[in-house]
Amino acid sequence: MNSCGMKLSADNAVEIVAVRVGPNEARILQEKLASDQRKLSQLVVNMYAKEMATGKWRVSNDALVMFEGSLLNGQHRLAAVVQSGTTQTFLLMEAADPSIIRVIDGGKPRRIVDVVRFETGMLYSKDVVAISDKVLAYDRGLLHSSGVNSCSNTTSEKRLMTRNERIAHAEKVSKAATEIITTVRPMIEKYGPIMSVMLGGSAWYLIQRADGADKAIRFIEPVYTGEGLSGAQRLLRTQLTRDATARRKLPTVAKFGVILKAYLSHRNGTVPGTLALKINEAFPKL
Repeated sequence: MNSCGMKLSADNAVEIVAVRVGPNEARILQEKLASDQRKLSQLVVNMYAKEMATGKWRVSNDALVMFEGSLLNGQHRLAAVVQSGTTQTFLLMEAADPSIIRVIDGGKPRRIVDVVRFETGMLYSKDVVAISDKVLAYDRGLLHSSGVNSCSNTTSEKRLMTRNERIAHAEKVSKAATEIITTVRPMIEKYGPIMSVMLGGSAWYLIQRADGADKAIRFIEPVYTGEGLSGAQRLLRTQLTRDATARRKLPTVAKFGVILKAYLSHRNGTVPGTLALKINEAFPKL
């Protein structure tokens, strides 16, 4: 493990240097990990390793912290270095004060929404990220009928949604998503939240991508207004209205699938007997 660059700061309590850590160095540091680590999340390791392997990993201000020869944090990053077989740069802090443990990971995490808002200055960054995440998960095949996002320890690297990928995708779709949001929001304010901005906006985005903007608004708008409904739209609106007052509500992803399923019937000029996703049923694809 070689230090690189200059010493970043030093006082009586801490000394910080930048170090290059490859798989061998990572294994040495893993042996120094303090015994009271949190349970390792393989999903987090997989996400970090994918970003390292694809060159998306960046130096973080979150330093690895050593105290009296023990490493207090960084187990996921080190495991990802070993798994990816790459060499990465980390900040390494040698602490002389044991109370340093009180501030490790103690700050408020910077959300993806915060990053997107900072980089783009967009007005509806929260809604854009919500729509983007749903569309990306849909495209990666991570949505299924039980209403649970299947991103897990066993998710393949290709399908895995990393933090950098989510940020990049949100910025990629931001213009189209913002245009949709500025139309959906007034409908919700006027007619009520029968579909959230995320649900209505995500469905709109996918329908627009598949069949054009005109088809998207002609399907989504009547579901909000309750006017000029086709049979499939009427059934969808009834189900969404019923769900809004139900004690046990449909999971969000299942509700999203039902909206897409209703659109497929609407597009085909048919009316489904019921609108539901059965267990293990393939998620609707436009």
